Amino acid sequence: MSPIMSTNTTATATAAIEQAFRRYLDVYFTQRDLSGTLARLSPTITGFGTGRDETAMTFATVSQLYRRDIEQAPNPTTYRLRRPPHIQGVSPDLGLVSAELDLHTTVLDHAVSFRHLRLSLVFVQRDNDWLIEHMHLSLPTQAHGEDESYPLKELEARNQVLERLVNKKTQELQQALTEIARIATTDTLTGLSNRLKIDAYLDTAIQRAQDAAYPLSLILLDLDHFKRINDTYGHLQGDRVLVELSGLLSATIRATDLLGRWGGEEFLVICPGMTLEAAVERAEQLRAAVRAHVFPGLEQPQTASLGVASYRVGESREELITRVDAALYRAKLDGRDRVVQAL
Repeated sequence: MSPIMSTNTTATATAAIEQAFRRYLDVYFTQRDLSGTLARLSPTITGFGTGRDETAMTFATVSQLYRRDIEQAPNPTTYRLRRPPHIQGVSPDLGLVSAELDLHTTVLDHAVSFRHLRLSLVFVQRDNDWLIEHMHLSLPTQAHGEDESYPLKELEARNQVLERLVNKKTQELQQALTEIARIATTDTLTGLSNRLKIDAYLDTAIQRAQDAAYPLSLILLDLDHFKRINDTYGHLQGDRVLVELSGLLSATIRATDLLGRWGGEEFLVICPGMTLEAAVERAEQLRAAVRAHVFPGLEQPQTASLGVASYRVGESREELITRVDAALYRAKLDGRDRVVQAL
């Protein structure tokens, strides 16, 4: 143990790390819960698995590998630790876990077992929780093909394997193209549309509004005093608030509206077919929803300021954005937690 850690601190940290480790085993192996598993990971996680392509240096890559693993073998996996995990505290916020376990599950209606799976984990303490910062998985022998997480080739006839691989590669290519397009137009934190998609969508909406005299309104929302959240609770909690807010706004707008993250704590709602009066009313609904919502981890209610503008024939995207941004700025100057209509 590190000499800078007292005996009491070491015992407390060891117990907390072991609890976090067993919680990870439960959500990943027993429950096969992808979102629950990803919640046990540090945003800066790295790791090495047993497959040839299972070297991950980003959270996105780790998430993709976990998703593939669970999709290939979605059934619950029974695990058994061959001995108690070895836990070592390196510092007050860093710990190592080494474990050896056996796994039993069902893949393609066949029982599959892995024995002596070796697992090394680095846990880091973030916001009073222990998350996995790095992991290394290994097996004593190569138990599966290089392109699979489980020994599927041993469970199917060879011609079925070839057919499956052809179909799989075709699907993977299509999925990859779809994923590339999605990533290019998606905000990585919230999953909402990013500036690239917002600009393209808004250009199309403006053209339609101009050609068909079709109403078009924008709502620009900014979370009040967001810097105070980051300063008080940390940036990780600030990110959680933005994700929570994204879900709240998505549930409040129409299916025909486009919600995107404009930047930082600002969110833009594009409302095709909506008049200025209706957009102001919708903005008030959004403002009230934010104020009434209980954001987990925050002690006080949150508020938002909103600007609203409707398209005027002949104005450009930049001019429309400038007007709605000016309305939001006035809402901030007038005391926040309010809706201001663009001039």
